[in-house]
Formats: sequence, structure tokens, C-alpha cells
Amino acid sequence: MGIKGLMKFLADNAPSALHVEARASLLGRVVAVDASLALYQFLTAVRDAQTLGNLTDEAGNITSHLAGMLARVTRMLEQGIRPVYVFDGVPPEEKSEELKRRQERREEAEALAAAAREAGDTAELRKQLTRTVRVTKQQNEDVKRLLTLLGVPVVSAPAEAEAQCAALAKANKVWGAATEDADALTFGAPIVIRNLTFSDSSSSNSSSSSSSSSSNGGSAAGAAAAGKGHPVVSIHLNKVLEELKLTMPQFIDFCILCGCDYCGTIKGIGPKTAYNLLLQHNSIEGVLQHIDKDKHSIPDPFPFESARKCFTSPLVADTENINIKWAPVDEQGLKDFLVHA
Repeated sequence: MGIKGLMKFLADNAPSALHVEARASLLGRVVAVDASLALYQFLTAVRDAQTLGNLTDEAGNITSHLAGMLARVTRMLEQGIRPVYVFDGVPPEEKSEELKRRQERREEAEALAAAAREAGDTAELRKQLTRTVRVTKQQNEDVKRLLTLLGVPVVSAPAEAEAQCAALAKANKVWGAATEDADALTFGAPIVIRNLTFSDSSSSNSSSSSSSSSSNGGSAAGAAAAGKGHPVVSIHLNKVLEELKLTMPQFIDFCILCGCDYCGTIKGIGPKTAYNLLLQHNSIEGVLQHIDKDKHSIPDPFPFESARKCFTSPLVADTENINIKWAPVDEQGLKDFLVHA
């Protein structure tokens, strides 16, 4: 889920923090990529045009994730981008309610997809099938093997991939964290790269870069908020805090109030209201003390303190022990894996 409404809010209220990146500015950049999100995209988008199902091999095993990853990594390497793929580990306990809701939504979508298939409603079937996607452990292992054969570094996070990406960026192991989930900022990533994994035709011909962000802030903001089909945009945390006039602890509290994976939300409080309340009362504790509880009902429980800890002290692998190293492509191994496995 990420942080509800955060990208739109930043586009409107912190536009100088968002930079359109020309391809030339990304040449040689090392970026940590949220692998789980990429796999979800491939399983959603890479489908048979007639059946609308995922691509499969002769044995019926799904291969959409491999086809998508091979194409994307090849394109990145051709453009001089050096990806480091980071995989999710065990989700924190605080995320259990969110995961339960996701499972319920998948089950609902499966029923709706079956009804759409029975009715011959192709558009509805396509829509519902995208909601049933779940990345399996085997699919993760398949892609790890593919990346290793391609010589691309792989990092297995103990918990959340976004938190590990942020830790790598904070330790200067990578330039930024490439993900569509805005909570990488909440985890403290100095730079978050958005739209890197989507169509980049508009970016490849762009003359804009991070050095010219002051003149194209509006377009950068719009691109970051809109997502798919837009240029690559980098979001700079220091500028976010500067424009919003928030400290990092306040920004984390702001994100929790907007809505995150670890905590419910207060009725009637979206990003704009949350921001104004934080400016007035400095912290969630202050907000809870002063808001009209008849107007803004507070969920019970409202574990904002544990959510806060998830962002300030996430479980991540020690970056000192992570050796990011590229290797030559194992051509024979790649052929054996993709053709003969």
C-alpha cells in the first residue's frame, strides 16, 4: 500500500523535492530496486492476449515473472543503470492486518473473475485477474537465480524490501531506492526513484535533469504523482522536509496519519488535514490530545507507536556485511535455465 496519498501531496506541496531525471543523469548510477514490487507488476501485466492468463512453459509453470525481469534488467543495463535487486523477507507482525485485508481482496477478486469469465466479460475479467496476483516463494527464487546468472547483485532483506533499500541508500551503498511505494521515504531513503520500472520513452528524449529541476518542478511533480507512462523522477528527502518544514520524526508521524501498512487511520484525516494537525501539534500524541474525537473517531486499537518503531528501527541486514558486486553474464547457465530447465 505504501503511504496513502503521499505522492500527490508532495507533488502539490513540495514540488522542488521532485526532479525529472534524463537518462544521461542515470548513467552509472547504482540503484536498489524493490524486487517484490517488480514481480507483482510482471505477473499483472505480462499475460497471454487471448486467455488473459500468465505466460507459462510447456509444463504449465508460470514464466511471466522471468520474461518481464529479463526484459527489464536488459534494458536497464543497456542504459547504463546498475540495479541491485532487494527481495522481501518475513513481514513484521505489525503488517498482519494489512496482509489479511489483501488476502480478502484477492479472494473477492477471484470470485468476481470467475463470474466475469462465465459471463464473457473480457474487460471485467482482465480487471479482476490483476487483483488476484500473489508472488510466490518459488517465483522469488526463480528470479533470484535469473539475476545471479545475469551477474546482477541480489540482496535478501530479513523483512521489508523498502526498508532495506532505504538502509542501502543511507549507507551510500546505492544512489537511491527505486520503488513505487512511497514509504521508502518514510524509512529514510535520501533519494527515492519513481517510474524507473515503467515505460521510459518520454524520459529517454528528455532534456530535463536533476540540475534543472527548478524550471520543471511542475512537470516533475505531475510525473511522480501520476506514475505509469511518465518520466523517471527522483524525490529528495531533504527537500521534502525543508519544503514541508517538518523534522524527520514529524514526517514519519505525518505518514502514519495519512495511512500506512502498520496502523489504521483516523476517520476524516487525509494528507492535508494530517499535515496541518502536525504543524499545530508537533506529534501524533499532540494530535490525539487536541482533535475533535466526535468528528474524527480513533480506531481501537490505534498502534501508532509500534508503527512509528517500524519506520525508525526497521529490521534490516547490516549494510556493512552486504557486498554489492557485479559479475559477467553466465551465458551457458542462462541458456540452460531459460531453455532447458
